[in-house]
Amino acid sequence: MQSDSAVVVNKVVTNKTYAVTQRPFGEHTLFTIENRRTREYVSILSQGGRWNELVLRKDGINHSLLKGFPTYVDYLNYGCAGFYGANLFPFPGRIDHGRYSFAGKAYRLPANDAVLPHALHGLVHDQEFERIEMPPDDEKGVLLLTYEVDGSCTGYPFQYGLEVRYQLDAAGFTCTTTVTNRSATTMPAGHGWHPYLAAPGHADALQIQLASQTYLQNSEKLIPTGEQGNDSQFLTLAPVGNRDVHACFVLNPTAAVRETVVHDPVRNLFIGIWQETGPDKYNYLQLYIPPDRQSIAIEPYTCPCNGFNSEMGLITISPGESKQWHMGIRLPNPTGTDF
Repeated sequence: MQSDSAVVVNKVVTNKTYAVTQRPFGEHTLFTIENRRTREYVSILSQGGRWNELVLRKDGINHSLLKGFPTYVDYLNYGCAGFYGANLFPFPGRIDHGRYSFAGKAYRLPANDAVLPHALHGLVHDQEFERIEMPPDDEKGVLLLTYEVDGSCTGYPFQYGLEVRYQLDAAGFTCTTTVTNRSATTMPAGHGWHPYLAAPGHADALQIQLASQTYLQNSEKLIPTGEQGNDSQFLTLAPVGNRDVHACFVLNPTAAVRETVVHDPVRNLFIGIWQETGPDKYNYLQLYIPPDRQSIAIEPYTCPCNGFNSEMGLITISPGESKQWHMGIRLPNPTGTDF
């Protein structure tokens, strides 16, 4: 899906196997990590550090896995507003009417949900990240992006630094996010990613396997009610069908990693989206199929929607303290019902 080949590409870092390049993308910069031997690659947008394209190789064939935005016009038309590949900090999902309290103080975030009166998907998805150069490494390709916040947002008046490390290697794609509290006070936090897996035929044909059957019930305004539901359909690989998928599943944090597997029958391809679980990790999984049903969002969350109010999964970060989260995508081999 790499397009606009006439655009001049500036090499950033190269070695025998991997190249990290950059090129203009509208008002922003598009970075690409490429395995020059296999032609696998991942592209990342400087605005928000968004994922755009991911191509991984299986049995000698390269597969494009994400529904991204091939051109800048596509990004403006649907990619930006749809949070395609977005980095969700300091909260994933919605905050009810943008209001919350922390440490005895009341705050109000800007309401940016297009349909409902909520704050949606954090404050960094539309901010410009800067690249930090990394030394060449023949075993992996690495891109490091950072963003510094001065605490001037009245709805979230905390200073912090955000660092995202994108890595492409023989095992697949890994994304590591680190936040450091640079304030003099403790800050509340949640994090998530919003990748959309492409459905070359139709999302209805996809099959999914989850590591949970427990989900959070939502109000009509898409805020968790505090009640839980049970859906065991996807404990083993099962078709999506025509279901209206918009649910947050609760993962058991006793394992270090949980993986969601999507089977694309059109390509007979198994895609594994793994997330680090445990204390203050990605212990929630948000699933969403957009109205066009040409993709499915598989979103690792550290807290569910409205976590600043419910305090479910809410992370607190002390002054000078850092928190780090890992997730990634790979192409596993199926072995029965476990992956």
